[in-house]
Amino acid sequence: PLPPLETIVDDFLGAAGEHDVVGTLASGTVLAGFTSSLGQTHWFQRPSFTIEWSIHTAGRQRTKHTVSGFEWDPTVAERQMRGRPGLEPTLRRESRCLVPGRHRAYLEPAAVRELMELVSKDGFSARAWHKGTSCLSRTLRGEPLAEAVTWKECASMGPGPDFDHWGIIKPAELTLFEHGRPRAPLVSPRSAVELGLTCTGAGDWEQPESLVMEPGELPGDRVLECLDTGLWISRLHYLTPTDFANGHFTGLTRFATLWVERGEFVGPIEGMRLDESFLDVFGSKLLGLTRERESLLDPLTIDGRSTRFSCLPGALVDDLSLA
Repeated sequence: PLPPLETIVDDFLGAAGEHDVVGTLASGTVLAGFTSSLGQTHWFQRPSFTIEWSIHTAGRQRTKHTVSGFEWDPTVAERQMRGRPGLEPTLRRESRCLVPGRHRAYLEPAAVRELMELVSKDGFSARAWHKGTSCLSRTLRGEPLAEAVTWKECASMGPGPDFDHWGIIKPAELTLFEHGRPRAPLVSPRSAVELGLTCTGAGDWEQPESLVMEPGELPGDRVLECLDTGLWISRLHYLTPTDFANGHFTGLTRFATLWVERGEFVGPIEGMRLDESFLDVFGSKLLGLTRERESLLDPLTIDGRSTRFSCLPGALVDDLSLA
């Protein structure tokens, strides 16, 4: 069991120290049950917590952080507060306007999650694969992603039950993409009937609930060195599709997007617009994924605690298009 909320709050505020912090905390045990007139019964319970917060600097800059998991570690928030050495002092410097164009960039796991939330809308849907409307449809026609890209739906790792609202048991692990190539879609009961497929316990929207991306070979302590000169992107904002059939999307950089030169933080940049394709970001432009991954639970609490979960590495990308 998790400690009382008061304990978590005290540990967190102690780690925050003199930082100007604002955020939200959701903590407790998620319960789910199912029974039917046929005598089928299921029960699930698992404690989890999510803290999402922003640190505000004297200027207009912010850093946004998330800590989540299934067991409370009093030191985890402190490690996040410290962040990467040099990042917070860099945020206090004057923002610079970056010349539009193509730039090498490192996307933190939280930024990768923003991309994956958009990909997940129909990227892995059996119905979208069948209709050809998936943002990853071109991979079904023989255009693979990067060899390093392996995505899985791992119900056993998430904070939610391993059965759906129909009582259908989800597989503990389902490989969606392996080494850049599609393996199996998420199949709802309706799609299973319509398309003659085996149901995987996916919901009506056929979106991942516990998305896991396999790590790469890039050591986390060498990211700045490998980035050399380019952008450090902590989060992406307002991502929206522009041509979903070809994987195109647009979005914004915002707070804690930093310019790096020769492996050193230089200063924050003004917000810029990102115009890219998932097929390029996770394909020809992907230079590497980090060995380390972050487990990120969805902080939403609308109509109850969200049970969506992702475990993702950071990504080093070349020639990211920014305007």
